[in-house]
Amino acid sequence: MQKILIRFFLWCLSWVYMLAVFVRKLSYKTRLKKTYQLPGITISVGNIAVGGTGKSPIVIELARYLIEQGHRPAVLTRGYKSGIKPEEFAILRNGSIQNSNFGIRNIYADEAMMQSKELFDVPIIIGRRRYQAAMWYLDICKEKPTHWILDDGFQHLQVQRSVDIVLLDAVEPLSDEKLLPLGHLRESKKALCRADVIIFTRCKKSFPSDVMMAEVKNISQAPLFFVPFEYGELSLISLDQYDVLKQNPRAEIAVLVGVAKPDEVIDYLVAIGKNIRHVIKVSDHQRFPLLAVKERIAGCSAVVTTAKDYWREPEIFHKINIPTYILPLSLKTAKLCFSSIL
Repeated sequence: MQKILIRFFLWCLSWVYMLAVFVRKLSYKTRLKKTYQLPGITISVGNIAVGGTGKSPIVIELARYLIEQGHRPAVLTRGYKSGIKPEEFAILRNGSIQNSNFGIRNIYADEAMMQSKELFDVPIIIGRRRYQAAMWYLDICKEKPTHWILDDGFQHLQVQRSVDIVLLDAVEPLSDEKLLPLGHLRESKKALCRADVIIFTRCKKSFPSDVMMAEVKNISQAPLFFVPFEYGELSLISLDQYDVLKQNPRAEIAVLVGVAKPDEVIDYLVAIGKNIRHVIKVSDHQRFPLLAVKERIAGCSAVVTTAKDYWREPEIFHKINIPTYILPLSLKTAKLCFSSIL
C-alpha cells in the first residue's frame, strides 16, 4: 500500500512538472521570455533523459573536430553541482581556472575540468546563466570564438542555437517514457521534433532496436547517427607511479566510480579480467569521502576510476597514495557524424 501511495504521489508531481515544462516552453515561444543570440555559430548538445548519454565525450569530440577544421570553439556549460552560484562565472583553460568573477575558491566541476584537460587551450566557460557567462567572457577576452558549444543545452531555451544535437542512449533511448520525478525524462519524447540531429550513443549489435528507431523516426525528421562507446587502455594518472597492473594484471584493485551508469564500468573491468576487491560508488557528480576511501582500499594494489571522477577532485587520488588508473572512453566514429552534419 505504501509503495502505491508513493507512486501516486510521484505521478502527481510528474504532472506538475509537465505543466511547468509546458508553461516555460510557451513563455519562450510567445516571447514572454526573451531569447538571445550569441555572435557566431551555436551548437547545442543535449538530451531528453537525465544523465548517462555521454554528453561530455561528444562535446569533446565535437570541439576537436571544429579545431581540425580551423575554427575556434568555446564550450558553455552549467557546471552542475560544481558549487557555482547563479551569478558566478568562471573560465577553465588547460585544467585550471583562468579567470572568475568570484575570486579564489575551489569548485568541483568534474565534466568541465575533464573537457578543459582534453581540449588544449579551448575556453570552458562555466555559468548557470549561460548567455550572461558568454557576454562576460567576451568582455574580458580578446579572442572571439567562431563556435559556441552549448553543453547540456537542449532545455536551455534562453540561448538561440544554429544546430540542436540530441543524444539518445541506444539501449534505453527514452528510458521508461515517464517524466520526472516518476521517470527519467526531462520532457516528453515529442520534444525530439525540435532536434536537428539525433545521435544514438552507446550503440551495440542489437541496439538501438528497429522498433525504437521506428518510434523516433515517427516523432522526428532529423537525421539519425550511431556512435558506439569503447573503453581504452587503463592509464596511470602519473608516470611517477609504479605500473602495478602491467607487472601483475590480476592484482587486486578498488574501483571508485560516480557516474550515471557505474555498472557499465564495473562490467567492463570484469570482462577484461581485472580482479576487483572493492567498489566504491557515489551518486553522479558526488565527491568521494576521503576517509571512507582510504579504509576501503586498504590491501588493494591499485585504484581504477573514470576521467570524470578523477577530475572532480584530483587531490583525493593523490592523497590515497597508491597507483591510480583512469579508464578512458573512446568515440571513434563521432567525427564521421560531425562531418556529415556541420
